[in-house]
Amino acid sequence: MPVVRRDFALLYDNELTGGSAWCRQPAAAQAVATEQVRPWTAREATRFLQDLALSERLRRCARATRTAPGVDYHRLPQVNTRRPSKT
Repeated sequence: MPVVRRDFALLYDNELTGGSAWCRQPAAAQAVATEQVRPWTAREATRFLQDLALSERLRRCARATRTAPGVDYHRLPQVNTRRPSKT
């Protein structure tokens, strides 16, 4: 049972042996609790703020519509997809 951070750094790992015993002392919950209160590094904070700014720009671009997308497909020009016959 691995516990990893978002940057895939391994915080804790354990596995069951052939029976029902763990190889190491169970501590996954403690690893998660410790990570939750750890202050962010400058790099993590910068990445979060960049992602937040991007999501805000996307939110502003998205517009609510009164109809679901794709319901007007019948208004698209009809395209002839048949091959011309050889005569």
